[in-house]
Amino acid sequence: MKDHKTSNIIKKYLYIGICLLGLAAVLEANIATKKVLIHTIEQSRVVSMRIIKAHALIGLHNQFKDPEANLKNDHKLLKKNIEEEIGYLRSHEDTTDKRLLPLMLAAQKHFLKLDENDLLHDARAEKAIEFFKALEKSRVNINKVAEILTREKSERDPMFYTTRISTIGQKMAAVYLYKIWGIALPKLNEHFEMMIRKSKKSIMLLSAYIQKSGNILSPEQKDEAQKSIATMQYHLKFFIMARNMKQFVPSLLYNKANMIEQETKKIEKLLSPLVH
Repeated sequence: MKDHKTSNIIKKYLYIGICLLGLAAVLEANIATKKVLIHTIEQSRVVSMRIIKAHALIGLHNQFKDPEANLKNDHKLLKKNIEEEIGYLRSHEDTTDKRLLPLMLAAQKHFLKLDENDLLHDARAEKAIEFFKALEKSRVNINKVAEILTREKSERDPMFYTTRISTIGQKMAAVYLYKIWGIALPKLNEHFEMMIRKSKKSIMLLSAYIQKSGNILSPEQKDEAQKSIATMQYHLKFFIMARNMKQFVPSLLYNKANMIEQETKKIEKLLSPLVH
């Protein structure tokens, strides 16, 4: 009887092992190249801030553009991205920087706190800081991976800057929504100064890409891209100037972050020959 029980336990763990190997194969297959890995990492930092923004709107009991659905979908997407990124790095350990996998595992550890501590569906104000820190620490590690993967400037295509700008827009909106909620985020001024500096630099470098695109873009497409950049600058300037405002409209903040991301998507589409 004991041997039969032991045999069943062994079979159970063998089955789990086989499933995990199969999962790793599936995950690795979804990110087939280093370029796809970089773009998925870059996208992940945006998604992490979208989750915080949606959570803050839920905390304010504001149903603008269905934040519950956005939170659920973005949480699912980020979970998938992180799993696939880890799957790729595990299967390419011999050819990738040794710092990358530990950083992604750290990002996953912080991200999983949303489920482990039952934070995802907890919109109480007293849990807001814990929620913010879990996503922010995850994003910081994801961003470090992006920086390492693109430490050679030749690896930085336009998507490095468009996703950085989108991330900043989403984070700025989230910070203001938390302020309306009455949540005092730690090191807020430091966060803002860094976001302002990085957004200006990213927009400048993105403009440089457009100017250097040669015959890849027509004059009309270059004008269209520059209009998108001007729109992004306009919305980012609103976030910067809003630091002196005493009252905010949550739906306006939420929407402006999305409008910045929409403009970055337009630029990515225009510059797709330089991205892929």
